[in-house]
Amino acid sequence: MDRGALSSLLWFVIIGAFFYFMMRKGGCGGHGGHSHEGSEAGKTKDPVCGMEVDATVAAGSREHMGQTFYFCSSNCMEKFDKEPKAYMSSAKGSS
Repeated sequence: MDRGALSSLLWFVIIGAFFYFMMRKGGCGGHGGHSHEGSEAGKTKDPVCGMEVDATVAAGSREHMGQTFYFCSSNCMEKFDKEPKAYMSSAKGSS
């Protein structure tokens, strides 16, 4: 085997091993034994700071104009309570 062929074979093995271990750990598009079905359910953005909030563990929520808003902290919730209309436009794009 000439040196060029051996070098190509070595690179093929290295890249193949890297790909195998990445997919095994769930990286680079591998799902590592979990499903994305419903993983985004319950995710929303805090209308005050824009942080992603899981509705099931949010610091609190408020109903305003027929819409429910979830907050990352009581501080953001208090700001929203004082002036909800100021945060309505930023919340519309985050649904």
